[in-house]
Amino acid sequence: MKKANVILLISIFTILSFVVKAQKQPIISELKLVAKTPSEIRGISAIAYNEGKIWAISSHDKGRYAIFNLEDNKWELSDSGEHYKAIREIAGRYNDVGGMTFANEKLWLGSGYGYSFGSVDMKTYGISLAWDGDSLWIIADRGLRKLPLKNN
Repeated sequence: MKKANVILLISIFTILSFVVKAQKQPIISELKLVAKTPSEIRGISAIAYNEGKIWAISSHDKGRYAIFNLEDNKWELSDSGEHYKAIREIAGRYNDVGGMTFANEKLWLGSGYGYSFGSVDMKTYGISLAWDGDSLWIIADRGLRKLPLKNN
């Protein structure tokens, strides 16, 4: 009986070795400097990748960000007050973004201290979803909606 179980386990592992793809592992020894961050952007607190570009946002500059283009290895500094305002509104009371990512043509931001999160529509830079700590704010059908949430 034991021999049959061992053969069964070996068979399962052999089959799985062909089915399961190996995960990529970072090669720390190959870590290299690609570009220095712009001196105009202080205290980068979050980065995200979108369409061949790395976005870096500053925790000290109230919504200011820089974009690193992977094709030409150059930084582009943001200069739009409208963009800063949208980011600041989501970042919350401390104007600090602790994390960001892109999904479904939206930039999703989370505050550095967990007080708020939300998304920015990348076409209009309008906020489409935001959390203020008590309520979920949603822009839908040309109107702002507020959904209070209770703590359990």
